[in-house]
Amino acid sequence: MGRINTYAELSYFHIGNAIGGSQEWMTDPWMRLCGCAALAAVDSCIYFTLFCGEKRLCPFDVHHLTKALYRRFAGIMKPYLRPRYSGVSKLSLYEDGMNAYLKDMKNERLGMRLFPAGQPLADAQAVLTGQIDRKYIVPFLLLNPVSGEWRDYKWHWFLIAGYRWEEDRLFVKTITYGNSTWLPFDGLWDTVNDDNGGMILYYFREDCKNI
Repeated sequence: MGRINTYAELSYFHIGNAIGGSQEWMTDPWMRLCGCAALAAVDSCIYFTLFCGEKRLCPFDVHHLTKALYRRFAGIMKPYLRPRYSGVSKLSLYEDGMNAYLKDMKNERLGMRLFPAGQPLADAQAVLTGQIDRKYIVPFLLLNPVSGEWRDYKWHWFLIAGYRWEEDRLFVKTITYGNSTWLPFDGLWDTVNDDNGGMILYYFREDCKNI
């Protein structure tokens, strides 16, 4: 069976000229240096509130976000996805922290599955495009990419909010540091002896059987 979609891009939020938030706005030194996981969670909560009508995720008015409010939300998320010397270096750490936040916010609808790195590229591509087609933002942890071309993404959490096929190669829209960039997915998925990175697969519990 051939591919149904060759292109999909999710709506996203802006704060000023930035798409999503940015670690560069953080005044807390730890958040500025190692806060990428917490900010991936913050962006996820804002996204699901704005574009999926989800409740009990964001403590602020998502229709009137400012850098100051984003920093406050990041401060709220910090204890759940605490910056540390080694970073939030496992998918399970993100899952645990985000689940604790959801529990405290009394949100029982949003769930997560883990898709670790090291699995076949074709499987990862199918999972990623399926998530985007179902309107789920995808947090991605890249630890040790094979190519030095990805050094700006090494040991880093970012978000994927779209994809496009160019002939037989998949490109994805990455969002980090308030910017978006289209990158080849195979380069992001090609890692060195490491299966701790990979993707967080969100789902709404009533849709669980379809994912």
